Amino acid sequence: MLKKEVEFNKKRIGTFILVLSLLFAGIGNRFKQLINYYYQQGILTSVIGKNSPNTVKTVILKPKIVKVFSEFVGTIEAKNILTLKSEINGKIKQISIKEGDYIKKNHIIMQFDSSNLQAKLLESQARLTNAKARLLELKAGNRIEDLEEAEARLRGAQIRLNNTTIGDSVEEIAQARAHLRSSKASLELAQQRVTRYKTLKEQGVISIDEYQEHITILRRARADLEQTKRRLSQLKKRRLADLDELTTVVEMEIQNLQRLKTGPRQEVVTQAKADVIEASAQLQVSQINISQTSVVAPLAGVVENVFTRVSDYVKIGDPLINLINNDTVSLNLAIPLKYNSRLNIGLPVEIVDNLGNTLSKGEISFISSNIIKSSQSILIRVDFNKPNQGLLNGQFVKARVIWHKKNSLLIPANSVYDIGEEKFAFIVKNGSSRERNLTNTIAKRVKVQLNNLQGDSYQVINGLNIGDQLIISKIRKLKDGEPIKQLNSYGEKAVNH
Repeated sequence: MLKKEVEFNKKRIGTFILVLSLLFAGIGNRFKQLINYYYQQGILTSVIGKNSPNTVKTVILKPKIVKVFSEFVGTIEAKNILTLKSEINGKIKQISIKEGDYIKKNHIIMQFDSSNLQAKLLESQARLTNAKARLLELKAGNRIEDLEEAEARLRGAQIRLNNTTIGDSVEEIAQARAHLRSSKASLELAQQRVTRYKTLKEQGVISIDEYQEHITILRRARADLEQTKRRLSQLKKRRLADLDELTTVVEMEIQNLQRLKTGPRQEVVTQAKADVIEASAQLQVSQINISQTSVVAPLAGVVENVFTRVSDYVKIGDPLINLINNDTVSLNLAIPLKYNSRLNIGLPVEIVDNLGNTLSKGEISFISSNIIKSSQSILIRVDFNKPNQGLLNGQFVKARVIWHKKNSLLIPANSVYDIGEEKFAFIVKNGSSRERNLTNTIAKRVKVQLNNLQGDSYQVINGLNIGDQLIISKIRKLKDGEPIKQLNSYGEKAVNH
């Protein structure tokens, strides 16, 4: 009877405490903490009822390498930000990308109208063919028919020269000279008659009209003489000019025949070779220009801006697109001045997400020698090769500067629970239980002091030791000293940092 009253009083006390907790703590986190606390003290055991020993999972604590770090927020900066510019003048025929597209290396971005360049290419090919044919002809030497033709031309030139020397022009000059002598004699006779008839006119023997007639004859004789002189001079000049011209032709034909007999001069062959080289270079330029009508991406990346449209005419150097490649990025961090002595080139840095999971790893590549006055901090730059694809140019990210590494105990975050501001965990102990007829393997609650959460684990500062069997399941259902059943130990559980 007394035992029943004691159990009844316990139930009343438990119920009373539960009601007070609801009234004063409210429904929320504080209520959960109180309930958990009463579980640990065994006060609510009689209210909720007795359970069989909990089966729990455990892990044996062993030292692991722990990173000692500080967290900062920085800005991602893409190293490869390329403005692709036109290498030729021309009209845009086709654009195969748009802003925001991710394109691979050598992807065709746009194409120019190549009709004019195709025509220049054909012209360059023809010029090269002609230059090569000319060079081959010079190297092969002269044909017999070429020599015979040159000899015939020389003979013809010599005949024309000889005819000019002794031919019609000489006879014409002789006739002109005879006519000149006749004109001079006629002029002298006319002068004599004018003199005599002047005297007769003065004596009144002849009339004035008769005298004037002889004056007219004198004037005609003078004009005829002058015309004959000019004719003779023209014939002489023309003969000399013809002789000079024909002499030059004969000399040229002689030289040409000599050249054909001795073969082409070395400088002619050299010039022909130079012509071939020049034509080949022009062809290569045309081919390069044709190839540049297809604009390809020099690297993979995201199209940031497109500056042209189809049918636009662009010039050499005009921007076509902006391309950002995030395969190699830098992280700019402003580190407070108090960490200055700890900074070193090559110090590892990790970019982490909000849960502490590592996204990318890099090293400090630059430490500024100047201080940012406004924030009293030092700019450092961290290089990342092949970073997480989620990192974008200009993005703010959380980063950890790893100062050093040390051995320490790590425990899973789900093995820890809070009571107020304090943190607790359960370990396996062998000892007596408050309950009868139960095994002596119990859950021992221990107060722990922990460092900040790293990923899904805490670093243990105090409260746990190497070799402790840490309970990692059902910790919200356990109370201090409660009998438990163990599953096989999981052994050391890997923790990523």
